[in-house]
Amino acid sequence: MPSIRQNAYPDVLPDFRNLAVIARVLLAVNALALAAALYASPGVTAALEHFFYIAAFLEPLLLIELIALFALADGLARLPYWGGCSALVALVVALAGAYHSVVRAIAAAPQLASLPRTLVLTVVVAVLLLVYFHLHTKAFSPALAEARLQALQARIRPHFLFNSLNAVLALIRRDPKRRRRSPKRGCRRCRRASGRTSSSIA
Repeated sequence: MPSIRQNAYPDVLPDFRNLAVIARVLLAVNALALAAALYASPGVTAALEHFFYIAAFLEPLLLIELIALFALADGLARLPYWGGCSALVALVVALAGAYHSVVRAIAAAPQLASLPRTLVLTVVVAVLLLVYFHLHTKAFSPALAEARLQALQARIRPHFLFNSLNAVLALIRRDPKRRRRSPKRGCRRCRRASGRTSSSIA
């Protein structure tokens, strides 16, 4: 009989209504922006100025995309995993393109990246984040399976013990001569049952 740990968890998209997921997205995107600013600038002061310029463009876009993903989380979760990934990437690319066009139309931003570059960077960052969340989920799936199995065992064992005691009491009432042998047999059965449940975890 296969153990619970062997049951593979299906691939799922991150829940964008979860504050931890939102925080990871914000931290990851801003960390990538800071790394890009440090790489493209000759010094720390210039890198910080470049980062603040990037952040002025990036933060409103991030907020818009996270609000959209929050609102559409249920619909994305109902899609197959790869379909949901494709829909998510298409959504953020469309929002980035629309946002870039609006910023270009209403503000003088000579250092603003071109539209193709903005779209390519959006795709790259979205794919990297999806890969990160996928690996993160896979890494914690065994721990989750173990926790569920332990919770199930914690619920089953008291019922097993209660039923065993009731059976012993019923036997003693019917046949008082067996009052010494019955508890010993019950203890042996409990030990065997505990050994089987422990071996199924491995």
